[in-house]
Amino acid sequence: MKNKGWLRCIAFTLLLTFSVLGICQCYGLPRTYDTRNIAAFDSEEENLVDGIILGTSVVSYAWLTPVAWNNYGLPIYHLGTSVQPFGVITDYLDYIDKSQDVKYVIIDIHGLRTEAIFASLAPAKFRTAYLNIPDFASRVKILNSLYKYVEDVYAFYGKPEDAIDIVDVNDTSYLFPFLNFHSRWVDGLKKADFVTVKNIYMGADDRDNAFKVKNCSKYTSVWNFGEVKDIDDFQKAQLQRIFDYAEEKDLKLLFINMPSFRTKAEQEEMRNIIEYCKNQGYNTIDFANMEMIKELDIKLNHDFINRGHLNSAGGVKATNYICEYLIENDYYSVDHRGDPAYSHWDATYEEYDKFYKDGWSQESTMFQYDD
Repeated sequence: MKNKGWLRCIAFTLLLTFSVLGICQCYGLPRTYDTRNIAAFDSEEENLVDGIILGTSVVSYAWLTPVAWNNYGLPIYHLGTSVQPFGVITDYLDYIDKSQDVKYVIIDIHGLRTEAIFASLAPAKFRTAYLNIPDFASRVKILNSLYKYVEDVYAFYGKPEDAIDIVDVNDTSYLFPFLNFHSRWVDGLKKADFVTVKNIYMGADDRDNAFKVKNCSKYTSVWNFGEVKDIDDFQKAQLQRIFDYAEEKDLKLLFINMPSFRTKAEQEEMRNIIEYCKNQGYNTIDFANMEMIKELDIKLNHDFINRGHLNSAGGVKATNYICEYLIENDYYSVDHRGDPAYSHWDATYEEYDKFYKDGWSQESTMFQYDD
């Protein structure tokens, strides 16, 4: 009789544990495009990825991993996120280093403009930037780094005026998403909340956004810059951390500025950042000028989703250009096509190619819009 009592106790404990874990899973961080990319990367076999590309949503939309693979045999994974916090890139690379022997890193500098620094630390973004990383130790490390980044930003620039935009670095609920998202059932749960739904295209945009079109011809005046100016000390410090990290880890860097049409002041700030990287001896590609638009044959009336992002048609052109740059400038550009270990990359390209062709075959006024 006593044994049966112990068995009931054990069974109840196990049932309660699995129930709590299930609830936390369902009501944890929303499964967004960004977090699905991380899940896909985490399931990748070890030491197959040679390069990583990081940055904000400009990278999320424009970098097409399957295209880089099919056209050049380069296994370069996209792990950018919406308004990616620039100050924790080195910690993110430590997480990546646990499973992949990365040789080079491509970093878009949009996240280092002043407006983006604060946008990346808005509490809603802060909660979803990296905290779905499956590796708990990496998650804790990155969260602590985010706290430090918050303090550094506030110390240099000051805190946001609105209290709702201020991150509380003592709020441990960021590490336990259930505490922040327990009421998500009100909005309705989806399949992705119960099972892990990966981005099946290795980070390439798998949403309808990939085929939206915005005519951006009238916005090119924001690229009429004045003289190059120095960037501020905070921006320099964030870049220096990456410079030092790359030297220590023997990583080759490439800094890029994806084409976008933000305010003239923001565009000029990004031009100054990319020029600073160049002056420090690092390779750079600045796409935000008419010379590069013409060289890539980017169509201003077709290849953008909106003022801030390329669509998949523009993404093909930017991806091809970056791959050719890597090859021509002696990055670790080994062509792995034909290697049996990468057979799933071939399958991914076939799936993405169908998705791409099907999407653009439906092109009509439904994809034309004004923002």
